Amino acid sequence: MSDQSAACRVLVADDDEAERTVLADVLRQEGFDVVLAKDGLEALMALEDSAPPGLVLLDLMMPRMSGWQVLQAMERTARLADIPVIVLTAFDAGVGLPAGCRILHKPLEREVLLAEARALTRPRDGRVLAT
Repeated sequence: MSDQSAACRVLVADDDEAERTVLADVLRQEGFDVVLAKDGLEALMALEDSAPPGLVLLDLMMPRMSGWQVLQAMERTARLADIPVIVLTAFDAGVGLPAGCRILHKPLEREVLLAEARALTRPRDGRVLAT
């Protein structure tokens, strides 16, 4: 577990309960504080109701509000616009995503997910913390 992960909250938004559970377990084992959302609307409410997370893992295809709509709302809200996002998708979805979004294709590989999460939660001053 690294110092940076222990201090970082991650919002995981995915409509697949099994996927949410696996992602949460993997991230928690590494010391991340995890908040779960079962659809885009819950994700947006979680983003608006509390201090913003340090990272968002976002499925694109969800009910009530898609991941695309969540991304649009984040871009329009100053305090959310700079939060790093990893898009989780089974499809080729790179076109039209905001600059800076990372894409991970399902099924996810544990070590790739953790490497991306660590890279995106690096302290703002650019320091690299030991992992």
